[in-house]
Amino acid sequence: MKPISFETTKEEDRLIGLIVKRAISSFDDIRDSVSLKMDLSATHCNGTPLDFERLLAFDNSNFAHDIYGILNHIDRNTGEINGGFLPRSYKVKKFARKCSVTGVGMNEGWCYEDGEAYYSTEEIAEKAMIEKGYESLQNALDCGVIYWTVFDINDIEE
Repeated sequence: MKPISFETTKEEDRLIGLIVKRAISSFDDIRDSVSLKMDLSATHCNGTPLDFERLLAFDNSNFAHDIYGILNHIDRNTGEINGGFLPRSYKVKKFARKCSVTGVGMNEGWCYEDGEAYYSTEEIAEKAMIEKGYESLQNALDCGVIYWTVFDINDIEE
């Protein structure tokens, strides 16, 4: 069996440290910073590269999705992610769309007016809809001007 790699760059280590700090301060049931750091490093280095900047920038819902998904699906003998889980911060080189506000690549997200604008998080979409004159994101959803979608993988922007 191939040994697990934990080889990350200094910048990746710095970002992992910030992610671990955020996770511990955000979630009452996560207390072991060393294990979380190792799980994130192992995930990144053993078949599921992560975009740490993207993970750190996620809203709380997407952040929790990735942290708990990694914790619940990592094989600590191989560092691989199992069970069909794919973190939303998975580092892909191509994206179907880019967030109109942050420029972050995305393969799922909010679509406004059939492609006039795209938003990567609920918080960004909420703020954008209020700026466009809607009472809330829910109001814009009710009006049919915005929706959440997974973009067609065959319709990639490079």
